[in-house]
Amino acid sequence: MDTKYIVFRRDDWEKHGGLLGDDFASDYAVEDAAVIRGQDIFAASTFFNYSNNVITTQEILAALVEDASEEFDEMLSSLQAIADHFHDLGVASAEMPNKLPD
Repeated sequence: MDTKYIVFRRDDWEKHGGLLGDDFASDYAVEDAAVIRGQDIFAASTFFNYSNNVITTQEILAALVEDASEEFDEMLSSLQAIADHFHDLGVASAEMPNKLPD
């Protein structure tokens, strides 16, 4: 369960009357997000690739900065947490029965 976002299938949202109404959904919708379900046959590799891209960025930044500040170290730590999160999603996805995306 993600602690940052809540995602509903549109038909479930509409079936239950939008709970908080259409204005709430349109006012607070995250317009630049995409949902990848763990059961999607492409999900595990997508999550692992995202994790690897974050790690690569982290390694490049660490190599470029000679005198790192505490703030910089915190940013690298934050990137590691993101990489770990997406790696964990990849592991979980790889263990699920897969199906084509719907």
